[in-house]
Amino acid sequence: LLFRAVKKQAELTGMYLDLNNLGTDSATDFQVKKVCVNDDIDDWFDIFIQGFGITAKHSERIKTLRYIYTELINEENQLFHMYLGIYKNKPSVCCSTFAKNGNVGIYDLATIPDMRRKRLASSMINSILNQFRSDGNRFAVATATDSGELLFTKLGFTPVGKFPLYKISQGIVR
Repeated sequence: LLFRAVKKQAELTGMYLDLNNLGTDSATDFQVKKVCVNDDIDDWFDIFIQGFGITAKHSERIKTLRYIYTELINEENQLFHMYLGIYKNKPSVCCSTFAKNGNVGIYDLATIPDMRRKRLASSMINSILNQFRSDGNRFAVATATDSGELLFTKLGFTPVGKFPLYKISQGIVR
């Protein structure tokens, strides 16, 4: 008998930021690039996989996510965006955003392990959110693990609550 089991995978914190209270901190030798072409998508997913420590057993999920994200960035509507943070000419940080009705959500923030603790993720978030503020957006939202919560609170985000993230898996019962 095949069944689906639901298991708590993590606990996330929901957070928000009024973009009028945004900082300007930036690392040197750092630039942010919007992902628009397939070579950039390759770099984005390399960072995503390394940053989150994703293993080969999840290759089908990554393949599906890559297909979905590629379709989203090629849509005419352009509500979803992907970004690369380039440090000393090396792609090192990635994130995605979804913006609508004056609000922007930050997702998929990851830094490759050997580039952590260099202020790259905070520089990337500040750069992206400053652009969204210039475009007329008012608030940013994010969900974060405990380590991500520390980063986002340093950037001025206010935690509003915790919620569980569940994983659905299949199993066999005899």
